[in-house]
Amino acid sequence: MPALPTNAAFRDALQSMTVTGVTTHYDYPPESLGELPAAFCSMPTATLGDYLVSCTNEDKTRSMIYVICVEASAQDTNLTNYEALATLMDNLETALDTALATLANFYTYEMTTGAYAVSGIEYWAIVTTISVRSA
Repeated sequence: MPALPTNAAFRDALQSMTVTGVTTHYDYPPESLGELPAAFCSMPTATLGDYLVSCTNEDKTRSMIYVICVEASAQDTNLTNYEALATLMDNLETALDTALATLANFYTYEMTTGAYAVSGIEYWAIVTTISVRSA
């Protein structure tokens, strides 16, 4: 089983994922978006479970939010954007299962859809909280 990746390695693995249908990948939260759909990671978080002095504790978790912005909310029709979100969710799930299977012993993710703002502009988006843990 793989060792828990560092925060930097976790971020790098998510940034290097290829999600079918995503045109632009940013290596940081962008100030504005170019060609859509566009994907990027937010800032990472890390936690340590209950620390036990008497034994080795590997109960660490790394988490990151991965965002795919599909279209500005005021553009296209709700039906078109709704359909695009469902297809991209399937594609993201495939990419995550491939990338995370070799990254950590345990992983979870939760995808939600809705509006996500970048520089004051709202986009139809998939916002996914991804976590990997060692125990």
